[in-house]
Amino acid sequence: MTRRVVMPQPSLTDRQRTLVRDLVQLVETRAVAEPAIDDSARARKEAAQREFDDDYQTVIVRFAAAKDSAEREVESARAAVRSAHEEEKRSAAARSAADTPRRSTKPRPPIRKGAGRWRR
Repeated sequence: MTRRVVMPQPSLTDRQRTLVRDLVQLVETRAVAEPAIDDSARARKEAAQREFDDDYQTVIVRFAAAKDSAEREVESARAAVRSAHEEEKRSAAARSAADTPRRSTKPRPPIRKGAGRWRR
């Protein structure tokens, strides 16, 4: 015959008391840790917001500088195009004036009527 060793088990009430004591200890630990966790989260959030604000401001300044630079570049290109256009107009006018035969300043003889035709 084999003999069984029976280990005494705690009663249900003892187990419940132990669980309640553990639960109370966890609640106390949480009550102490929770404000520190909240403070830490708030500090991290504020730091992240400051970093975002700084980066946002940097981007705004860079954008404004790039926009101003682009506007200056466009205006410079427009001025160059206007200048080239005006120069081309002057050059074309000068070529046209040089290619056009000059009219005589001598007065023309009067036109006479004769034989049904107009003559000069």
